[in-house]
Amino acid sequence: MVRVGALSRPETLTRVAAVSAGLPEPVMNHRVLLGGQWVMLDVAWPEYFVALEYEGDVHRDRLQFQTDLGRAALITDEWDLLRIGAVQLFDRTAETMTRAGRRLMNRGWRPSAAFDPRRIPPLTR
Repeated sequence: MVRVGALSRPETLTRVAAVSAGLPEPVMNHRVLLGGQWVMLDVAWPEYFVALEYEGDVHRDRLQFQTDLGRAALITDEWDLLRIGAVQLFDRTAETMTRAGRRLMNRGWRPSAAFDPRRIPPLTR
């Protein structure tokens, strides 16, 4: 399941969880022009304008937090953005992929019988 494009281990694990659950293969670190600024989305389904951002510990810094708020505002003007952290990725994986699936369905994706978030292998921190 190795792919080129992820910039962090959590991004890779998010993609693995999504594909294991039966979601469409996402684009990693997808670049889009929003509000005159280039923004990189960690995990994206461009066809459906759905993105998932992993917020790791680096996002706790005061300046980074303010920057992230501005980015999220730009993204949500056009995209459905799901922001997750370690708990959502590692402890609530199936619930998180179910939420991602619902957002994709709201934007036109039609799941096959293969969509089953219970099939995701356990992820380790």
